[in-house]
Amino acid sequence: MALTTVSNTGIADGAVGAAEIAAGAIAAVGIDDGSITAAKIAAGGLTSNTLNVTNLQAGNVVFDHIATTFSAAPTFSATATFSGASQHNGPARGRFVTLGHIKAEGAVTSNTVTLNLANGNFFSWTTNAAITVANPTNANVGHCGSIVVTSNGNYTVSFAENWRFPSGTAPTLSTTVGQQDRIDYIVVAANAVHAVATLNLDDKA
Repeated sequence: MALTTVSNTGIADGAVGAAEIAAGAIAAVGIDDGSITAAKIAAGGLTSNTLNVTNLQAGNVVFDHIATTFSAAPTFSATATFSGASQHNGPARGRFVTLGHIKAEGAVTSNTVTLNLANGNFFSWTTNAAITVANPTNANVGHCGSIVVTSNGNYTVSFAENWRFPSGTAPTLSTTVGQQDRIDYIVVAANAVHAVATLNLDDKA
């Protein structure tokens, strides 16, 4: 049967169920662009077993008014448009990773903090000792976010070579108990994370 033999007006809504179509029976070339609209797909009609990730190609997917939650970081080779609600019916947002109190006897070996950017965009910790922020792992170009550092005393925070600050000088973070600093960053190359620090962010007007 040629693809043009049966028109879409010749098939009543609901006439063809999932049981009538064998897996792989309809190839991508048999479906015109735009022929399947949101109104043709019932809520819950697409399960995790329905779409293979390789079937979603650049330029063909728009998340529009769909509540979407990703358990892992999705990767898009082209621009992804989020015009509706995402992640718990709120605006699209990154994950905040709290590292707790960083100190010699804590979970961080040799007072070195290594951020795994695969875990989120935003990080925070309380400085309880002099620490070094190592080069981050899984630093993919375009990854951006912020680090919130709360001081718990007169401790220094230094940065490894991949952290690039204005004029090539790393900031001197706050050393007064309770003061918070924020470091905003973006990965521009595998070995270059551009960053800028905003110091002593007071919660008072």
